[in-house]
Amino acid sequence: MGVSIKTAILDDSVSAQIGARLRTIASPYERFEDSIVAAHRAFGDLPASLEQEITTFARCPDSPGVMLVGGLPLDPDLPATPEGRAVTNRSSFVGEGCLLGLSRMLGEPIGFLTEKSGDLIHNVTPVAAGAYTQSNQGSKVFLNYHNDTVYDDGGNYHRYNPDFLILLCLRADRDGQALTYYVDARDVSRALAPQDVELLRQPLYRMAAPSTYTREQAGGHRVWSPPYPVLSGPEASPEISIAANGITAVTPEAQAALDRLITTFDDPAVHGVVALRPGNALLIDNRKGLHARSVFEPTFDGRDRWLLRTYLRRSLWEMRHRTAGRARVYA
Repeated sequence: MGVSIKTAILDDSVSAQIGARLRTIASPYERFEDSIVAAHRAFGDLPASLEQEITTFARCPDSPGVMLVGGLPLDPDLPATPEGRAVTNRSSFVGEGCLLGLSRMLGEPIGFLTEKSGDLIHNVTPVAAGAYTQSNQGSKVFLNYHNDTVYDDGGNYHRYNPDFLILLCLRADRDGQALTYYVDARDVSRALAPQDVELLRQPLYRMAAPSTYTREQAGGHRVWSPPYPVLSGPEASPEISIAANGITAVTPEAQAALDRLITTFDDPAVHGVVALRPGNALLIDNRKGLHARSVFEPTFDGRDRWLLRTYLRRSLWEMRHRTAGRARVYA
């Protein structure tokens, strides 16, 4: 039993009202801006108390770093689970509408050329060729605790990364093995000795570039950042930065502190865990904490786990120098 994750469940009648509105939205894969406006309006039926909980989650430094919203409506005619690609030939896009309706309450959806070619909605499913990778394609290995990061020529893989991400479950894995974990920087800091926290706050660690960049741009070779601190910011509201694809220390003492940090993640008093089910959306603060995923067994029979994911920034202003010439998409 892990740390309790803040949870809100939509009333059946509210879910039905939102679902009815979302069944009429345009395909977000073709008319994204029209779809996000329509999705935002559909979520006007959300109870004011829940809307306040979500906006507080997004805007207040002392709010939890993760929140589960359940009872969301889904498409009645969900097709077979694809292998890592979008299914755009569909009669409705209720799941995508839920993703976008929630997204608009947290920030602005954003895409990166180095992650799924700049897609604004990611279809996260097991891919046979990537089963053993530290990526969203994986299933056969534990996906290490990490932030979702983005490659940057200056080596600041955690500076221009998403502020938030949302994982919305369309279909769970057959045996219910896939678990999503979250640890909060505040909890892990309290669990560590002060001398370890002091080391983790110094620029003594190198982060590996994201696995997609490594696979598609670097020929499979890891590209390491300059030294940076794992923990930063005020003691009461720390930010934590770790790459799934690898992190290493530049001194033995710093490595020992990093090893002890990673060990704390296994403590049920530190981590929260959830088995995502259809209609669940996990809202994740990508700066306050880290998330991970357990091993699970895909079957590739069209009934595998299928999540939708979107990346969000509080503002696109500081991204303006990275524009890729497509709306909301950046290098």
